[in-house]
Amino acid sequence: MLLLFDTSQLLVHGNEMIGMASQSASLSQSGSSINTIGQDLLIGANGGTGVYTLNGGTFTVGGRGYIGLSGGEGSFVQSGGSSDVQGHLGIGTGGTGTYALSGDSSQLVVSDYLTLGYAGGSGTFAHSGGINTVNGLTVGGQNSAGTYELSGESSLLISNNYTTIGYLGGTGSFMQTGGTNAANNGLTVGGQNANGTYSLSGDTSQLIVYSFETIG
Repeated sequence: MLLLFDTSQLLVHGNEMIGMASQSASLSQSGSSINTIGQDLLIGANGGTGVYTLNGGTFTVGGRGYIGLSGGEGSFVQSGGSSDVQGHLGIGTGGTGTYALSGDSSQLVVSDYLTLGYAGGSGTFAHSGGINTVNGLTVGGQNSAGTYELSGESSLLISNNYTTIGYLGGTGSFMQTGGTNAANNGLTVGGQNANGTYSLSGDTSQLIVYSFETIG
């Protein structure tokens, strides 16, 4: 296990890989530490198992992020700090991936699409606190399974591109029992020969859709 804490700084000019090729690995970040990756992040890839825990500090990915890739199993657990992925973030791309976002001050920003389940994989995003801002969202894409769970006082903002629940033969499920989901460029549930479900419950839950809303 690699530990980053207090005012530690880690700068990786290329890719950062955690749990590759049938190996297990983990990284834990806390305090005011900084982890900056110049290119891509891979957590649990090619049959490996990887875990990243972010309790505090600043985490930046200059390229794309993959959590659970090509037969691997990856998880990202964020209860504090800020996480910034400047490319696409794929959770469960041909593997099994999970992302858990909690904590009132936690922030995740994805400058491209957030995809849960792709290429035969399975991806889950459990969002119970903090703010998740993404450019676009696909839950359950291309013959895969994806789930987004939104609860508590958390906020999800899809800033520019489409929100699709179930796409290209995939199965997508969005379960909202609390918090706010603001989709700025439409919401499609069950498109392109896919299965999609959106469940909205809870006294304080809010779903705000700008532009269009398509079911089936």
